[in-house]
Amino acid sequence: MVVSDAERIVRFNVIVLSHPAAFLAVSYTHLRAHETVLDLVCRLLLEKKKQDQQHLRLAHTKLAKL
Repeated sequence: MVVSDAERIVRFNVIVLSHPAAFLAVSYTHLRAHETVLDLVCRLLLEKKKQDQQHLRLAHTKLAKL
């Protein structure tokens, strides 16, 4: 019997997503342990963007108080 890729994906999703452990939370440390280089770069860029935005907000707040 020949199984198409689409059918294989559907079967996998049914098996994996119907498993009780499929929706268990994992720790941030666990996620970081499996982080790829691309994930790391994206995370660091997002953290830098967030930090830059916080600095801008702080600067605007200080200027508004003047």
